[in-house]
Amino acid sequence: MQLLERDDALQRLEKLLATARDGGGRAVLVRGEAGIGKTSAVRVFTDSHLEDAHVLWGGCDDLLTARPLGPIWDMALDEPSLGEALRGQDRYEVFALVLELMSRSLRPTVVVIEDIHWADEATLDMIKFLGRRIDRSHGLLVLTYRDGQVPGDRPLRVALSDIAASALERITLTPLSPAAVSELASEAGGSTDGLWELTGGNPFFLTEVLGSEHESVPGSVRDAVMGRVSRLSPASRALVDLVSVVPGRAELELVDSVLGPSEEAASEAEAAGVVVLKENALTFRHELARRSVETDLPQIRRREINLEVLRAVEDLGYDVSRAAHHARVGGDVDALVRLAPRAARRAAAMESHNEAVAHLRALEPYLDQLEPEMCADHYDLWAFEEYLGSEIGWAEEIIEIGIGIRRRLGDPEKLGNSLLIGSRIAWVRNRRALATEMANEAASVLESVGGLPLATAYSAISQLAMLAGDEKRTLWYGEKALAVAGEGPSQPRAHALNNIGTAKSIPRYPEGMEELEESYAMSADIHSSHDQIRAAVNISWGAIYHRDLATAELWAGRAHELSIDREIASFDAYVTGELALIDEMRGNWAEAEAKVCFVLDTLAELGTANIVASTLLGRLQARRGEPDAKTHLMDGWERSLQANEVQRTTPAAISLAEYVWIGGKLDESIFPQLREILAECIDRDSPWMAGELAFWLRLIGEVDQMPDIAPEPYRLSGDGDWEGAASFWKERGIPYDRAVALSHGDTDARIEALGIFDDLGALPVAARLRSELAEAGVNRVPRGPTRTTRDNPFGLTSRQLEVLRHLSEGMTNAEIADRLFVSNRTVDHHVSAILGKLGANSRSDAASMARDAGLVDR
Repeated sequence: MQLLERDDALQRLEKLLATARDGGGRAVLVRGEAGIGKTSAVRVFTDSHLEDAHVLWGGCDDLLTARPLGPIWDMALDEPSLGEALRGQDRYEVFALVLELMSRSLRPTVVVIEDIHWADEATLDMIKFLGRRIDRSHGLLVLTYRDGQVPGDRPLRVALSDIAASALERITLTPLSPAAVSELASEAGGSTDGLWELTGGNPFFLTEVLGSEHESVPGSVRDAVMGRVSRLSPASRALVDLVSVVPGRAELELVDSVLGPSEEAASEAEAAGVVVLKENALTFRHELARRSVETDLPQIRRREINLEVLRAVEDLGYDVSRAAHHARVGGDVDALVRLAPRAARRAAAMESHNEAVAHLRALEPYLDQLEPEMCADHYDLWAFEEYLGSEIGWAEEIIEIGIGIRRRLGDPEKLGNSLLIGSRIAWVRNRRALATEMANEAASVLESVGGLPLATAYSAISQLAMLAGDEKRTLWYGEKALAVAGEGPSQPRAHALNNIGTAKSIPRYPEGMEELEESYAMSADIHSSHDQIRAAVNISWGAIYHRDLATAELWAGRAHELSIDREIASFDAYVTGELALIDEMRGNWAEAEAKVCFVLDTLAELGTANIVASTLLGRLQARRGEPDAKTHLMDGWERSLQANEVQRTTPAAISLAEYVWIGGKLDESIFPQLREILAECIDRDSPWMAGELAFWLRLIGEVDQMPDIAPEPYRLSGDGDWEGAASFWKERGIPYDRAVALSHGDTDARIEALGIFDDLGALPVAARLRSELAEAGVNRVPRGPTRTTRDNPFGLTSRQLEVLRHLSEGMTNAEIADRLFVSNRTVDHHVSAILGKLGANSRSDAASMARDAGLVDR
């Protein structure tokens, strides 16, 4: 059947390949409903470039638990170097090799990954890895995606939203027109009566109906598929039944292993249009056809075939996740108990954490069949993988069971390890007391073990103290960890140096940088990416606290690159928060907002990062006079109180105090809490946090004087030296704080402050200052910026502009979420922010204002 009404899609693919050939690699998402012809269109495109491009093709399979990097295993059939990298189980080596293949300049490389709605976590991470670098390659990354398959919170949306908009093209395939359906029906010699109404213009449905040989149009596509299958010989039908229980592709050697020589049966099924032979494997022409046949099988027969396939998969040495799939579907509990732990460990090693969790959860009903030692190992891994997947509540329950088993078994080293896992989970759950208790018990248990396990426990206690702002306890346990770990490079040593350096840097920066930089270098030497990124993150935080923005930006940039390379989402969230704070201080508020929205949109399950993001977003909104400011500020405040750490509570308290100075209202019960946090900052010897909080509290009349430990600019402000404070902020490149200082000066200084507030978009403060100047009789008060003279008159972020354009097209929030691959909650937030910035009462008002301002086409 010819390909109709796809010329536009093919032409766009051709243009993208031409761009990639010139060194401007691109990613393209080909999307549409099931059966719309995504594979056919992409296949026509790649077949036309087999001579002038290198084509690698892989697909994601609808397994109960996806196999890690499944599409790359497919590509390895054509590119053996990929197979070698996969067998090494270093996914970063695999990622780098695929990128290298796409970067070759002799001829472009087209990498096709089909059905990414079924992609495993490692494959999604690879898509993110490639997407962030694609524009510097000679490659074209083609992704196919079935509409309506992915709920809003799935990681796929995160992976796609991570690709720069300039590097990602979207091609949506639509159903065929009635004219095209009639043309194809006429060519096939079939009736056109009611055909478009039945098939909806879906090419696959149309093909099945036209090939069904029914005297009349069949009642469903399933009827059409089974009509073809029913005419096969018994041998060919047995082959088709077997292939139907194998998602993706059934290798010929697998089919022969189960059924014996099957060449004639395969040829018959292929001639009937039921299956196709590709690269020594049989597949259905579409997943819908496979499912039609599979669901037609009696349940007992389906289980029997899966068990036969299971034996063949194991005998042939295929991927263990495939074997585990057939064990589950076939109901072989013994095989599942044997295979699932192996599949989980392998997925965890490839950092496909969602797939590891799926294998581990599948074993839950059968854990009583495991030996106690194996069962405890299972709980450790299960809890840790649930923690990495952000199912923190479940992780906490699981590790409690594992710790109970460890206590009965009596192995101190393994009990200590389980307790440390539990401690980390408890901290993320904002249960500091329990986290500290478990870390202390781990240290006690590991006293008899000594060495690196004990050093790890001491360093865990040190870290908890550092996070609480307890420098004395941090240094005490950090030094004990170093002594036990010894002089050689090790993970506990690098971890402890990090704690010590961070604790020193908060009150006495740049003291502590030596330990942090040593931790960074040591972590790189021992290939501990987690600790290396953590060191860079904490160097940047120390610099941010002390307003050394150049150093902060340098180290945050290093941390950002490493977190991207290693695909560590938790650090990606922290670093994005750091970069947002730097943008906010430099006056780049739109960029700061975009970053915190990214954290809230895609990484909201990471609680501590969420505190930073909510607080900063609320602070920016308060400065611009937006209605949602208090909601986000209170969210950050309440979360910080749950965390109960001075590094979390103080920024939230500072933002609330500034909110009141701007003109906001708070419950009176909050002010004593703000003063208590100030006292704690002073007690913890945290000069910058204490100074900034005291500064805002003094402006709103909650404290009378600045604390002695306050750093220079806040001390100068407290002494009435607004000029000295403004000079400090100017030197550091922090315009808003400079404007606040100038606003307390003479008339010229206040007029200068007004200009800065206007440029930043700090509307409420600017309006108040403008009114005060007018009341004082100042005749030369600037009018302020007019919206019609600004390129982006409402201060919208790039994402908000994108949402506004779709809103103006009449899309619902759900439709916008689907188009942009974000959650409905994210779009709700953006729409609310847009209405606030525009001062619009409704969506239609916002659309009208956007058209009037030239932000969208009329």
